[in-house]
Amino acid sequence: MNGLHRDLQAANVAQAETVGQLCNELSTALAQARSLAHDLYSVAATPEGLVEALENLAERVNAEHRIGCAFTGEKTALIQNQAAANYLYRIAQEAIHNALKHSRAKRIPIELAHVSTGLELRVRDNGIGFPAQPAARGLGFRTMEQRARLIGGRLNVQPHPDGGVLLLCSVPRAVVERVSAG
Repeated sequence: MNGLHRDLQAANVAQAETVGQLCNELSTALAQARSLAHDLYSVAATPEGLVEALENLAERVNAEHRIGCAFTGEKTALIQNQAAANYLYRIAQEAIHNALKHSRAKRIPIELAHVSTGLELRVRDNGIGFPAQPAARGLGFRTMEQRARLIGGRLNVQPHPDGGVLLLCSVPRAVVERVSAG
């Protein structure tokens, strides 16, 4: 398509501008398709796959939304259980989506840390927090809760004392260390 665009420009053909616009649209569509494909298999089947996926997620959020999203967790937070890694990634992804959609956050740090009982995923935003009279929990929250339960974890979402919301997902050590096929 780019070659056709160059040829039409060189020949000074009127449709060159339209083809140029189509090139831009095609580039955008291709980037979106790549992003969707990446999201399907976003966590590599390695012990460090979750850390890498969360770092990539933070980079994409920064690039697409121009906010301070960063992975600030332990780079050595390894997880053997591929299914648990995938669920934790999806929980982080949904928490970030909610923060972007509802909170007007400017910063969203993502943390992953080993604790004495297992592993904790924390996603915090500095947005407007919960409304004074929260409505019933939405589908996104219920989905995150279900994912946490499927891996034997607990999900807690609460207002943060400094403003915004803190999501904490705790997963037992036995689950994190269990080797799974995904």
